[in-house]
Amino acid sequence: MLGLDRFRPPHTHGSSHGETRIIREAYFEHPDYVPLLQRAYERWSELEHLSQRLLFTRTGGLMVGPPDGVLVGEGPVSHLFSPATYTNLELKSEVKLNHSGNSGMYFRAALAKGWPMGYEAQVENTSPDPQKTGSLYNFSNVTEQLVTDDTWWTQHIIAVGNRIIIRVNDKVVTDFVDHNRTYRSGHLALQQHNEGSVVKFRNTMVKLLPDDEQAAWKIA
Repeated sequence: MLGLDRFRPPHTHGSSHGETRIIREAYFEHPDYVPLLQRAYERWSELEHLSQRLLFTRTGGLMVGPPDGVLVGEGPVSHLFSPATYTNLELKSEVKLNHSGNSGMYFRAALAKGWPMGYEAQVENTSPDPQKTGSLYNFSNVTEQLVTDDTWWTQHIIAVGNRIIIRVNDKVVTDFVDHNRTYRSGHLALQQHNEGSVVKFRNTMVKLLPDDEQAAWKIA
């Protein structure tokens, strides 16, 4: 894929001016963009090696928005994936779900359309699905409704090696050891399950833990 600028830089005819350009890996529009960007980074590195010039500078990012900003999921099934992959990790978010809504917090998941392959910490309170909030979907079920509709709660996942802990409002509701080590590494994803579901996430945080499991548990 080749992109051509109509005007010779620098110019004032677009949103990006000067002799440099900014690209980002966090493409929320669709997960298909992410592998393209990752491949672009590899090609920039190859060009630098061939030209013996500094062509690409990786920096951090600053997200500017209201302090109470909320991510809202509505509409048909979709998933918002992280650009990076994780093995040992903590994932924590405040969540609110409407009546009969359904959602989930995926980790160690594969980029895919439809339903990703990966672990899912269930987000579901009053839909017909018997696996309720706090379940490790299809591995360890919570059948009791722990959260009322349209109420904020905190969901906290710790995944180190083959042991997975899920806390709901600081209470451990799932502590599961997957002896098959079904999913070892992958992306994070927030789920919009179906039409009619309205899920809200805020204060979502992830902590990358060391690959060494003993070291990971010391700081988890």
